[in-house]
Amino acid sequence: SLPDGALIVGDADAVAQIKVGAIYSTPLVQSFIRKDRVIVRDLTELKRTTGLGPEDIVDLTISASGITQAATSVKELDDSEFEDAFENAWMRGFRSKDADLNSGEFKGQTDLMMCGVLRLRKNLNATPLISEIEKHRKRANAWRAKSAEERGKPPPEEIPDPKKTHDGTTYYYVQENSNPPAGFSFYFPDPKTVVIGPERMIIAHIDSKGSAQPRQGLETLNPRQMLTVAYVPPDPTKLQSFIADAVSKIGDNAPPQ
Repeated sequence: SLPDGALIVGDADAVAQIKVGAIYSTPLVQSFIRKDRVIVRDLTELKRTTGLGPEDIVDLTISASGITQAATSVKELDDSEFEDAFENAWMRGFRSKDADLNSGEFKGQTDLMMCGVLRLRKNLNATPLISEIEKHRKRANAWRAKSAEERGKPPPEEIPDPKKTHDGTTYYYVQENSNPPAGFSFYFPDPKTVVIGPERMIIAHIDSKGSAQPRQGLETLNPRQMLTVAYVPPDPTKLQSFIADAVSKIGDNAPPQ
């Protein structure tokens, strides 16, 4: 966790915390929002759906692990290499809890794990949000079935019901990919907190009963700042070596002056 107790993913090498409510309430941001009808409309819909607005959010904390490992795993400084490395790492990191890593569907050796924590000033009514997710699931299943029928294909496997339980606690798993099975999960440890991340991480947090040890290396962060960003690579020497190698390759391939 961060010094202020905000949950982060284990072994996080990148962390950001935004004081959403405080930033939203500044005159500059309010002036900008009033001029944009689309933003006003979206915020009105957010309030209608959840009963909350940006002013009700204490902070949003986003953390990730595996970024450095995924980046330094590429052999060539090529956009497609980086894209493949991070896509494979995301699939592994956000795989369902029952996914088989030996199935041949997963590639690479890196798990990219990301965690989002929303802390609120007042209780969240999650019922409308869950209802919207269920409506989206039914529409997606109907569209997939119709598309398969039009192409003369057998009906695809339905997107599963997102509602699950672990040790008596309800959480939700939203499958975004079926081959391999991967998606994000979320749950509400208390009425004022939303935790989003890989299913395995959510289950681990449920098992810990909400307790988390402070992350070493982040003790000096000031949680009172409106915006806090930190990058703490697990092995700085490996990153330095990767950067030095990348710079040398750029030098070898640089065009003549």
